[in-house]
Amino acid sequence: MMSLFFNLPQEVKHAINVSRNNSRGYNGKELTKQKVDMKELFDVGHKPHPNLPDNHPFNRVIDGFNQWPPEEDLPGFRQVVESFYAKCSHLAQILMGAIAEDLNIPSSFFDEAFDSHTSFLRLNYYPVQEAADSSDAAAMGVSRHTDAGGLTILMQDFEGVSGLEVYSGSKEDNSDGRWVAVTPVSGALTINTGDMLQVWSNDVYKAPEHRVLPSLHQSRYSAPFFYNPNYATVIKPSIPSTMSHPTSMLYRPISWETFRKNRFLGDFENKGIETQIDDYKTGSSTTREDL
Repeated sequence: MMSLFFNLPQEVKHAINVSRNNSRGYNGKELTKQKVDMKELFDVGHKPHPNLPDNHPFNRVIDGFNQWPPEEDLPGFRQVVESFYAKCSHLAQILMGAIAEDLNIPSSFFDEAFDSHTSFLRLNYYPVQEAADSSDAAAMGVSRHTDAGGLTILMQDFEGVSGLEVYSGSKEDNSDGRWVAVTPVSGALTINTGDMLQVWSNDVYKAPEHRVLPSLHQSRYSAPFFYNPNYATVIKPSIPSTMSHPTSMLYRPISWETFRKNRFLGDFENKGIETQIDDYKTGSSTTREDL
């Protein structure tokens, strides 16, 4: 189904382009770390009022609103995507409950933060890059980064094509590890922890830095589901088992609404700097107004 979408005529895909005010839809020029990713994508997110049109004012949220290709151009596409989204949402809730139990807190600990979650599902297409397109040694399918939200559920391409890599150390900038391939396993999903879980757990659960190599020989697809909290959620270290004393909090409180908004703007256009959870570390000298 993903290949059918990305093979649609350009004019059909561009009719549902993302914009500065809407992060959902088609994008062929997303930025990561101020560099254009060598891929195409389609994003669809939580719809607060399913019985109202996608572009109804009540369904226009911080991330925008869902956009779809016409049903006659791709019959059944929306139904399949919405079904997969719902299944990922259910699985993510189960996983967060298991993480809570691992941290010696009730499995329902995160429920309130996600009861109106702002998650989105992304379909990625990595076309084969011509030599001229991939001559830049720094060019990547997706540049190195950490995921912003709670956790990510990833369905990789199982056709023997691998491009995802994770850094074994803290961050590549620290030169304390190496890049390791995450080889797809048929029938399995890859689970990745995000920045907000790292803050909640006071660094017990780390958000790993990862990247995607450009496709030089064979095109590939992937479908990550980003499980994100409610816009109104304020995330801070708050789990007793991760703090010996209140002064052991490693991060200041983070407004998810502000953090998500700044992350999207950095994906859409070059802002010169990308919002990171390190900006919120206690003792950090960062004082940017957008924090």
